[in-house]
Amino acid sequence: MSARRLAVTGLPDVARVLHALEPDVDRMDLLDELLFGNREPPAVRPWTGSRAGARAGPGRPEVAGAESAGTARRAAPPPASGETPVAIDVEQLPRRATARAPRPGGSLADLLRPAPPPPPPPSLFRSGAEPALVRALAAMPLLVGEIDEARAVRRISRGQPLTVIPRRVVNSTARGLQVLADTAPEMTPYRGDVLRLLAQLRAIMPGDLVAQRWFARHPGDPQGVTAPGELLGRPYRRPPPGTPILVVTLFGRGAADPGLIGRWRRLVDDARRAGNPLTFLCPAEATPARRLGAPVIGWSTGTSVRTIRRAIRPARERT
Repeated sequence: MSARRLAVTGLPDVARVLHALEPDVDRMDLLDELLFGNREPPAVRPWTGSRAGARAGPGRPEVAGAESAGTARRAAPPPASGETPVAIDVEQLPRRATARAPRPGGSLADLLRPAPPPPPPPSLFRSGAEPALVRALAAMPLLVGEIDEARAVRRISRGQPLTVIPRRVVNSTARGLQVLADTAPEMTPYRGDVLRLLAQLRAIMPGDLVAQRWFARHPGDPQGVTAPGELLGRPYRRPPPGTPILVVTLFGRGAADPGLIGRWRRLVDDARRAGNPLTFLCPAEATPARRLGAPVIGWSTGTSVRTIRRAIRPARERT
């Protein structure tokens, strides 16, 4: 702020503000330099014993340019009767320690640079084993491997016709996978894990073999399901026969809906009759899954490939 600007706003008003704030000597020196350009503070500043005298008392050096700017200093008030003015060297007075906030290091660009995002939470899958675990969830046991010579010999030795060439079972993802992911409130803590699961599935399988659908509570509810990029729900439809279904849900844990388990049981039965083996993947303990007649896999860092294959292989081999 320059002296010319102060002439417009009124220097007496500034003096009254300083009188009310009672600034210390250090701040008065700084204001002197900023407002009037006094870079060399005077060695002795007489004071008559009043704050007004400290600001505008006699003996204080006049500021060059203040009169030309149209601003006149106020004269110090006369002392009361019987009082004798005393000259005090303010430089010899004890100074109050002023606490100053530490100045942050770095440049202005460093201060304005946005903070890095927080690291993602650890996955429910064991670190380093995600691709193998995800492949085990999506694979179907298919008779597409090498010729099973032992089975062929047994059939021929029994006199049975060899109408179909027996082959070894191979876990394959060739039939694709439909993933039904629950978006109910109880699944919110696991949303990052579900997104990582879907990303791993797309990394090991062609995009057209992974059918991703979102639902809330149950796929058959009136709101239906939504595919990636869709805003409005549509009625749920099962995948082609032979395609496995993976449902990631907590079965409406905490919801007051006694008919929800019955609707899940009907969905499992319909999928079995249509040739779609259905498997549940539960991030937490979900006891209703054990009453639905479908494989249930607990999702945690202790989940292994062996655990997944042991749970889903019997149901998928019957398909």
